[in-house]
Amino acid sequence: MRMLFILYILLCTVNSYAQNKGNTEICAGYGMLTYEQFDDLVPQQRREVPYKVTGAIFVTCRHFVSDRFAISLTTGIDNQQGYTNSGNDIVYTWNSFTIATECLIGYNMGKRIMTYGNAAIGYTFSSRENTYTEKAFESYYFNGVNSLTNRSTNVSENYPAFQLSPLCFRSGSKITGFIEIGFGYKGILYGGLLVKL
Repeated sequence: MRMLFILYILLCTVNSYAQNKGNTEICAGYGMLTYEQFDDLVPQQRREVPYKVTGAIFVTCRHFVSDRFAISLTTGIDNQQGYTNSGNDIVYTWNSFTIATECLIGYNMGKRIMTYGNAAIGYTFSSRENTYTEKAFESYYFNGVNSLTNRSTNVSENYPAFQLSPLCFRSGSKITGFIEIGFGYKGILYGGLLVKL
């Protein structure tokens, strides 16, 4: 009896697999606790305290090359504002733009419910503006000369980006909601909607 039940479940699972090969999808999502935001939680010499965080907003175009494997191109932004030091001496605004390629590997590819994993690598272009308070600006005077020429400084940083999301779920048919759990430029928790074209 138990063997018949297992056979029935296997047959239902095999018959319910979606035919994804050749399909293209457009996804839009929002992520929380990106690795830049996560880095702010770690104690540092110059601790940064964000007070306004937009989170990661991404748009992805995905194409299935087989029923269980897809490649994607994704672009997105992440912004935050905050201050450094305990005395609120420096106010900063940080903006980033990320572009990456992703690979999706399906675990269970049902027509309505799908579980999968996602891995990505790309590049992040970021800029940061530091605005010094009057108190902080005056602290840079040495022998009557201020080593800072302006109260604001701009810094650009570019670096590799990654995302590893081993636990991903989605449900729906033509318009689908999804949740991805992992770590990287999209955050620890990333979710949104996708449309199958």
